[in-house]
Amino acid sequence: MTFVTCLRGRMAELDPGATRLTGLRVVLIEDEPILALCLSEVIEEHGGVVVGAEDSVAAALQLVSTAQFDIAVLDLNLHGERVDGIARALSAGGHAIIFSTGSGPSDIPAEFQGWPVLTKPYSDDALLDAFALARGYNANRAQTLPTSADLRPI
Repeated sequence: MTFVTCLRGRMAELDPGATRLTGLRVVLIEDEPILALCLSEVIEEHGGVVVGAEDSVAAALQLVSTAQFDIAVLDLNLHGERVDGIARALSAGGHAIIFSTGSGPSDIPAEFQGWPVLTKPYSDDALLDAFALARGYNANRAQTLPTSADLRPI
């Protein structure tokens, strides 16, 4: 199902890969209501659970500080306001991030290079691929973070 299909109100038939997101808890941070609705539908059709959605920086910061989730789809610009603080909070909390933007990947801050970036408009397949990439990137990142056993007093 594409977002255009979603807007027309038709549901796609589930395929064998439809459970690619089974058990994945997702937070949506998107200021375009129709896009957020379509994202929710795609995520849920593929086995994921949307645990929260917000469309402003303040509300999103509150959500990411209290919700239990695995990954966030984060629009780079919410009503004209950058989301760098949200991205830092997500990263500090060990959450995977998928950036969504209408402007392009060059606007992603350097500290977040490596996370998947979806340029609007994007397809359902691109979204699902981004989930796989973000999960893999987060797992690799977690393996390279120092543990308390790695830290020595100076």
